[in-house]
Amino acid sequence: MPFLKNGTAIAGQREDKVISGEDRLRGVIDAHPDGIMLLGVDGAVVRANPAALDLIAAVLPAKADVTLLDLADPEFRAALRIYMEDALSGGVEALEFDLTGGKGEKRRIEVRLLAHRDEPAALLAICRDVSEQRRMEAQLRHVQKMEAIGTLSGGIAHDINNILTAIIGYANVLKLKLNQDNQLRAYVEQILASSERATSFTQSLLAFSRKTAISLKPVEINEMLRQSESMLRGLLIQGIDLTLSLTEANTTVVADIGQLEQLLINLISNACDAMPDGGSITITTGIRELGDEFIHTYGFGKAGSYLVISVSDSGTGMDERTRQRIFEPFFTTKEIGRGTGLGLAIAYGVVKQHHGYIICFSEQGRGTTFDIYLPSAKTVSRAADSNRSLIPAGGSETILLAEADPEVRTVMSAYLRDFGYTLLDVDNGEDAVRLFQENRDRIHLLLLDLAMPKKDGKETCDAIRGLSPGIKVLFISGFSVPESRQKAATVDCILKPVSPETLLTKVREVLDR
Repeated sequence: MPFLKNGTAIAGQREDKVISGEDRLRGVIDAHPDGIMLLGVDGAVVRANPAALDLIAAVLPAKADVTLLDLADPEFRAALRIYMEDALSGGVEALEFDLTGGKGEKRRIEVRLLAHRDEPAALLAICRDVSEQRRMEAQLRHVQKMEAIGTLSGGIAHDINNILTAIIGYANVLKLKLNQDNQLRAYVEQILASSERATSFTQSLLAFSRKTAISLKPVEINEMLRQSESMLRGLLIQGIDLTLSLTEANTTVVADIGQLEQLLINLISNACDAMPDGGSITITTGIRELGDEFIHTYGFGKAGSYLVISVSDSGTGMDERTRQRIFEPFFTTKEIGRGTGLGLAIAYGVVKQHHGYIICFSEQGRGTTFDIYLPSAKTVSRAADSNRSLIPAGGSETILLAEADPEVRTVMSAYLRDFGYTLLDVDNGEDAVRLFQENRDRIHLLLLDLAMPKKDGKETCDAIRGLSPGIKVLFISGFSVPESRQKAATVDCILKPVSPETLLTKVREVLDR
């Protein structure tokens, strides 16, 4: 099916040049990667270049007479027909449609129609396969959406933690002032218990937003799985089997073992929910090298060696629309009262905080597999645990407290004063620097909120240490300490919501160094 008709004969010496020009133009069109077709009024393909012929063959390999409408999936044909009618009157806007190849593969095609005056053609169609472009755009939108949701979740958790710090603080102060036989102690203890449940909830949000604190140590994953096997089996319902298939390679990573165990618990719990009538769960480990192919396929990733933990189930699976939303917080397919929708969101946050990747493969009726990629640690040394249990104690030192939230500032000041400390408190970084300049000779410790107006905690610390390099500092934060902060200085930080015991212990620890 040649694309161009033979050139019109032109008398004299110009004829050869015209024909030669047509040959060059035909060669350019034939070599073009986009499908280019001349169409009749009814959309019938009159002529086509090789790229267009390949497009036609992918959908209708055995059909001789083809229209543009034949290429589109049925749900797109009505819109395409209207677009063809509009194009005959001069419209040039592009339209996208899906086509399905003979092997069932979906492709997204962008078509642009231009009115063509030569008979029998009426339209010039330029078809471009934009499947890869749209896939990459969808991946980018998904990443941006997850980042936006994470930022929102982290902000909400931060504000709630400020409120909880005040509730927990006042409740603890009240508890300390009540005698053991006072009937009101039971109500105070219930307030504290409810606060603990709320704290767990905010920690889940922070885990998703990757702003919770993690304790990184070398972890041998195979050994962790063997030790956790009995605990994981306790999550199974009747009729579900659990199998471990572990590689013999070195599976050491630098990770927070508690968070990894929580991740596995969440995945196993979701797998059980997908198998109400029983089935099987398999956990496998292996080492994979990620390169350009992985990054191109998924639109993210960093080349290198990764430990892969795969959790597969034989459950009901899920459709593509559901699969794309599973890591969003509060998204759940369970009925009301059977889950918060945070389990997989927490799993996502844990993996991302470990600089890894989590990918879900699922089909309805064919089960689900989660692949978790964690950067492997080829050379690591086990750090000694230097945490020591200290009994909360008071003191007589002077502490400069800079905390933006008035309730948190008030309650912290109250129970630090109750344990003998002298408090100077302000609500922003600039006032903290000014107050230190006026009282530098008697201040022993800076207690600084990392998120403050005018100057944040780190900026305030830098300004004061410019005046007094040896001053001791303890940060307070609703988030984990950012890596940039950790690199800039040795950081002592307590996370909200903070109990009086935790604050007193940490204050005493920093002062006694």
